[in-house]
Amino acid sequence: MVSSNQFKIFKTKKDTEKDSIKIIGTIGADILEDRKTIINFKENQVVFNLNQVPKDFQNNLIDFKFKKRKIIINGNLKGKERKFLYDSGTSAYELLTYKEEWQILKSKRSKVKIEKAKSWNDVLTTYTADCNEKIKFKNQLIPVKQVTYVEGFSNAQFSLMKFSGMTGMLGNKIFLKNSIFINCIDNKIGIIE
Repeated sequence: MVSSNQFKIFKTKKDTEKDSIKIIGTIGADILEDRKTIINFKENQVVFNLNQVPKDFQNNLIDFKFKKRKIIINGNLKGKERKFLYDSGTSAYELLTYKEEWQILKSKRSKVKIEKAKSWNDVLTTYTADCNEKIKFKNQLIPVKQVTYVEGFSNAQFSLMKFSGMTGMLGNKIFLKNSIFINCIDNKIGIIE
């Protein structure tokens, strides 16, 4: 059993140095269920089980859907209302989307960074390009500096995202200068700098 109201977020990267921190596992979205939580990326902290909405977030709350322990947020991108899945498991990416959307969002003269990774038994190829867009969540503008699409996922996975009206998945990287308040009791989320 792990008991703490506050956790520290550590930046991880592949390194040859030995890490003195022993990681015992990851925390899934089920820990957010029926709770009020702050993820403060600027100060590398997570606070669970808040009793009330923090003052800084009170005028910055928007609705979200919490379906099957997945957070779906509406935002405005390129003048259109869009749906985004917030997935803390895609930490290395800002916005993960499908190829057609990637081609629209990437900067015209951007170099494309191609990486291969193994996921279970599949080899995935990521294509990341610079982007110069912003997503507006109520009165908070979040810059999208990079956009990524993945080859190697099943067509069903990306078709499901595309045809459900979802623009893409937002990873932790897009929020590194922000704090997020997630209220899974009232399905409200707030993002502040």
